[in-house]
Amino acid sequence: HLAPLKRGLLSTVTMPLAPQAIDSLALEDVVDYYKQFYAGHTFVRVLDAGQQPKTASVVGTNAVQIGLALNKRAGGLVTGAIDNLCKGAAGQAVQCANIVFGFDERRGLPTVACPV
Repeated sequence: HLAPLKRGLLSTVTMPLAPQAIDSLALEDVVDYYKQFYAGHTFVRVLDAGQQPKTASVVGTNAVQIGLALNKRAGGLVTGAIDNLCKGAAGQAVQCANIVFGFDERRGLPTVACPV
């Protein structure tokens, strides 16, 4: 999205779903699945049903906020917000290097907001 933001990226991704799937899915079940999948991932925050991410909530962190919505016409919608200066390429590089070398993935990365 293009918006007058000082920092951060807000993205919406549309996932086409089969018509019978969209009719049988409940948003709360999808959110629960995402929360289970990302449980234990320090930098991923899946929001409750009906909540959408805000770049202001991730500024100065290496975190991503994920919001979910179901839209019968568009399919499934996943919205994500990151601080592109912390969770951008540099933050990803540090996180990946930590994993590759067997360190805690949080090493050297902010888990709480840094003043900007």
